[in-house]
Amino acid sequence: MKKPPVRCASRPSIYLATTPLAAQKKEMSSFDTTRSETLSTVSQQMLSPVMEKKGILGNTSGRRPGDVTLPQWAEGKGLAIDVAVTSPLAQTSLRLITPCEDYAATHKHAKYDASFVGTDYLFSAMVFETLGAVNTEGEEVLKQLFRFASKRLGREFTSYCGRAWARISCNLQRSVAQSILSRIDGKSV
Repeated sequence: MKKPPVRCASRPSIYLATTPLAAQKKEMSSFDTTRSETLSTVSQQMLSPVMEKKGILGNTSGRRPGDVTLPQWAEGKGLAIDVAVTSPLAQTSLRLITPCEDYAATHKHAKYDASFVGTDYLFSAMVFETLGAVNTEGEEVLKQLFRFASKRLGREFTSYCGRAWARISCNLQRSVAQSILSRIDGKSV
């Protein structure tokens, strides 16, 4: 099955599947849309992003920490960005002050940090909450990407940055709404 293209920033905000499974279901999860928007932002900068790059950690089965991977980032190394979406309303998150920070530390960094030592890639966990928050590390990476994109495209930083945050936020909230509606009536949106 041919993969549809990732949404361009110049098009209206539509959801295009980035994985064959999502294309078959004709719906996308919060994770898929957030990852796609991150990839779209990186693609504008001509940084040659790779989606779900295999083999970053060598021959390991089932471990793909690079949802969006940039071959050249800093210090002669690439950057593997692991995008995740968590809900602060989930039972495991209700008593946490910063659910996305905790999720990044316990689920992403605990799982991958040791594996990245001595590799050609740096690792970043970009964790969004369904209510809109993003972890500090993810926010810093996005700010750097937005700064680079605005310079590359010759646009004013504040204008570009505001629109980029709005695109990510709207995509996340729209997919959350679709997920809620899907659960209420049992039909895919």
